[in-house]
Amino acid sequence: MNKEKAIWLFAGGQMQESAAKKIVELGYKLILTDHNPQCLCARYADEFVACDTFDVDGNQFAAQELSEKYEICGVLTLAADCHETVARISRQLNLHGLSPEISQKCRQKNITREILTVAGIPQPRFVCVNNLTDAKVFLSSLGGLGVIKATDNSASRGGIKQLSRTLAVELAPMNITVNCIGPGRFNSTMTADIFKDEIKRKKFLDVIPMGRAGSPKDLAGVSVFLASDASSYITGQSIYVDGGWLAGCGNILG
Repeated sequence: MNKEKAIWLFAGGQMQESAAKKIVELGYKLILTDHNPQCLCARYADEFVACDTFDVDGNQFAAQELSEKYEICGVLTLAADCHETVARISRQLNLHGLSPEISQKCRQKNITREILTVAGIPQPRFVCVNNLTDAKVFLSSLGGLGVIKATDNSASRGGIKQLSRTLAVELAPMNITVNCIGPGRFNSTMTADIFKDEIKRKKFLDVIPMGRAGSPKDLAGVSVFLASDASSYITGQSIYVDGGWLAGCGNILG
């Protein structure tokens, strides 16, 4: 019996809606993992996995059953930090993708910084702490100037970019392409507070040559393009979807 083809999307919020809609539009069954059964993209899903996107064991258990029912052609996430789960599910299903080991190194900022330090690439001073008090002590040693962030929020974008280039070269002989998508300034739940304040909103948009913020649907075209045969000779690239922000020196101006 021929199985129906499906694509498995992790996370079902506003930033993933364009991908969910495109998957359905292309004729694939949509498998969706999200902890919230009422998430925005649930309406498009043929199969819904009510599980935390970071729960590797839970999603691997679901994969056993889903792979019996569907021919799962791809596993992905978009604008979310659960790429290690995606990598582990892809390996379980024998699909091409970033290795879980590399994904973990990209996700854990402290590990990424340690690797870059050994490689001789200068890094800002950092320390891993377990509570706010210890963080304040470290910041005071820096004169009070610094940033407190979780180690596992995948902020090591530069590391991911460089790893994608290395993987592109290593996997090219097997006709496997590896590219990055770089969203610019987007109107999303993360920037909602900025758009509620007219002064902040104007400053936010002034450095974008197109004069508007991006929306999730702006990522759909390039995502589908890179996943299709139309981009079969493109690899090792970072494609920025930013309305000209970087070209207009937005990274310097604000």
